[in-house]
Amino acid sequence: MLPVMIMLLVMTVFLVVCIALLSLATHFSPQRRKVA
Repeated sequence: MLPVMIMLLVMTVFLVVCIALLSLATHFSPQRRKVA
């Protein structure tokens, strides 16, 4: 296994997770803060 491939895979997963979290954060903006 090439370390470069593993690093690329980790970077891709990290990027996807970051985008997903950002999307959730923008979706649940201050509108839902009053409910919680």
